Amino acid sequence: MGSVDTVLGKFPVVGGVVMPENNTFTATILNTRLPLMEILFYPWMREVTLPYWSYSHTPYTTATVDVDFSKHADIKYSFFGCKPTQIQTYDPTQEADSTITRDVTFTFDFMNVTSTSGYKTQESLKDKLLGAAKGLAGAAGSMLGVG
Repeated sequence: MGSVDTVLGKFPVVGGVVMPENNTFTATILNTRLPLMEILFYPWMREVTLPYWSYSHTPYTTATVDVDFSKHADIKYSFFGCKPTQIQTYDPTQEADSTITRDVTFTFDFMNVTSTSGYKTQESLKDKLLGAAKGLAGAAGSMLGVG
């Protein structure tokens, strides 16, 4: 039996857990006149590092990031609980700025790999629940003489 570390603590898991090499990825963001690093990612990163909760139901905002490879392969990566942990700021210089992109590094809680064509390697929880509900409805209908 193994365990998974999350923001909420350490949780035991039965069986094998698919774990990435590390729980980070980097996104390269195009520099624009309205700099997303300072306008969006910096305030979000500050929220993540505050010593108090920003909201009544959660300490800070997280995101789910999907990376769809369907044009090249039959997979999609989904990263859950994403939060920025590092941003690349402007490098002040007297030279003309030739940098057109900057990086933001995200940390995530866990990831999932799915098929984009609908191929299933195992039945999803939703499908299992729907199958059980259909079975119960069919049994109840049989007992009542319906259908």
